[in-house]
Amino acid sequence: MGKIGERLVREAVLEGLFYPHRKHDLREAVSNLLVRSDEPAGTAQGILCPHASLQYAGLHQATSFKAAAAREISCIVILAAATHYADRTPAIPESHIFRTPLGDSLIDRRSLTRVKRNIPRLRIDDLPFLESPAIETPLPFIQFLWPHARIVPIVVPGLALSEVELLGDGLRQALSIVPEKHILWIASTNIACGGNASQTRQDAEAVLQLLLSETHFDPVAVQNGVSKPRAYPAETLCRLLRYCIGPARSCEVLTRGSSCDLDGNVDSNTEYAAVAFGADSHSGVL
Repeated sequence: MGKIGERLVREAVLEGLFYPHRKHDLREAVSNLLVRSDEPAGTAQGILCPHASLQYAGLHQATSFKAAAAREISCIVILAAATHYADRTPAIPESHIFRTPLGDSLIDRRSLTRVKRNIPRLRIDDLPFLESPAIETPLPFIQFLWPHARIVPIVVPGLALSEVELLGDGLRQALSIVPEKHILWIASTNIACGGNASQTRQDAEAVLQLLLSETHFDPVAVQNGVSKPRAYPAETLCRLLRYCIGPARSCEVLTRGSSCDLDGNVDSNTEYAAVAFGADSHSGVL
């Protein structure tokens, strides 16, 4: 991390590992993936995309972003899965800029100030953003499609339902001054990981079924603590994204995939999905 004047800069740490480290190669890779995706450019209000490398999940990432590519976006909220399962507190960055080989993404500090005011429990800490691929992997697609959009990044651990509601309410209130038509909500998370192929696919199916079927939050379940936060925060990210966008929005799983389909390792598998929310219509071809 370095300084430009008084602006803290969060440099890319995944270039060359999760995506190409040269600007030309990364731009070409993102462009080719967007072209390869069969998804028409659409008007999704929110998307869920994996946070794996382009080699493993690039086509799923491109598909999710194409679902929103017809919109004019000025503010992008990135709800990112926490890396350390022991973390219990959502985090916002100290940095003012996130930098990849494609350029700089300016952080919307005014919105983050309002978020912190509405949600005092949030901590300001750059460390989770240095550790979480869920923050960095969406940036090349964001910088390619909406290079001037400001970002509101938040690292989110597994949370109970009541905590999800509090966080969602605080985010919606903080961003209420931004026209809804210019906001894109992103949940950056793999659906399941860390187990064999059979178990992770069962976990992924359970999370996606929850996502597709849930139309509201059951207050009785919240009060009784029926839902327990899982170690991997995919369930929390899915619930939070749906809560922030609004439960009445349509939800569609666009693609599914597994790491073991590519590398054959059934003992350590990760499940990916591209999901679009509120994609009322498709408005053209990218």
